[in-house]
Amino acid sequence: MFTKFGTLSFVSFLPLLWVTVLQRKLFYPSALAALGFSAILLGRFNISTEMLPLASLMPWTAVSLVSVYQVEGPYTAIGMVSIALTGIFGVQSALRAIDKQDL
Repeated sequence: MFTKFGTLSFVSFLPLLWVTVLQRKLFYPSALAALGFSAILLGRFNISTEMLPLASLMPWTAVSLVSVYQVEGPYTAIGMVSIALTGIFGVQSALRAIDKQDL
């Protein structure tokens, strides 16, 4: 369970890589983005059954739905797609930002 949670958390935090590359001279935007992602990730413990559809769409709360709560049905698939799309977006955006940097 912890390995799955850690791996999915890592993937959902990949957009932070993009923010960090964009703000390479400024530490504070990167730190604020990390705090924001962490706050959303920690809010996963207060998910009610009425909030399952929305929680499965947000990748940071979907991590806990898939790994800790192990919900069944469409919420698992929606959560995994949400996490995967966020990871892909983060890596592609970071690579694009690295290519545009002046060396």
